[in-house]
Amino acid sequence: SSCGLSAFEAESEDQLFAFARKLVALLPSNNADGAFAENNDDMNRAVSFDANNYKAEDLVKLLADNGDFTALYSKYTDKAVLGFASFGGITTGIVASDPENDGIIDIKSARAIAKLVSFCDSFSIPVLTLVDSIGLDVSLEAEKAAYASELARLAYAYSSSSNAKLTVVIGKAYGAAFALLGSKAIGADMAYALPEAAISVLSPEASVAFVWNDKVGEQSREELEAEWKEKCASASEACYKGELDDIVEPSELRARICAAFSMLASKAEGKPSRRHANMPL
Repeated sequence: SSCGLSAFEAESEDQLFAFARKLVALLPSNNADGAFAENNDDMNRAVSFDANNYKAEDLVKLLADNGDFTALYSKYTDKAVLGFASFGGITTGIVASDPENDGIIDIKSARAIAKLVSFCDSFSIPVLTLVDSIGLDVSLEAEKAAYASELARLAYAYSSSSNAKLTVVIGKAYGAAFALLGSKAIGADMAYALPEAAISVLSPEASVAFVWNDKVGEQSREELEAEWKEKCASASEACYKGELDDIVEPSELRARICAAFSMLASKAEGKPSRRHANMPL
């Protein structure tokens, strides 16, 4: 699990077989079968959570049918929560930034997300991406590793997949985090954000330091950062630019996710015949 070769580590043989049975029941037999799960949960059920203080796995369980979530790669990366859940009875792959670790996209999380998105595309399983990330890993370890190639594979996984993809910005989406994690520019069918979401090339702090530093003195740095977030990094500004389809209240989020996947369930794309796409090297 620590190397990413296995997606789940069981503590006993019984737990392993139970997990395998659950996973097989969730997944379709092939890419034309459709991914459907038993569901008796209300698709319009209202939910309540604090978008400024939550745990990614708890949020996924809150939104999913019957609170059921099958986690994968939890021993491999702590920067993202990955796995399967169902929405309105439709089995869905889950990619959720972990705000407890600032949702940073590091080498391991990029690799695991790319694996899951590619797997889901193989079986026409929809993907839900919940974004709350300050951006990329800027550590010395990332600088010395093949970080760029892993980010390219992540972008390739999203952009080359033809399955249904819905992205929701829960909190922060700064820099490459917004582009790489299922943005409309990279292939998402629909993109939503919560009202207080912040979407920007840089964080408000960095943006003010680079762009508005000459204004510090006329206004305090804190006031300028708040102004940047409101005018340049708001969800409404992203909607105006066409980067989002709608702004959704937290209480309506489950209902909107279920409705989107119900609409996209029969998505089909006709593409011209070709040998294969060009893998980023």
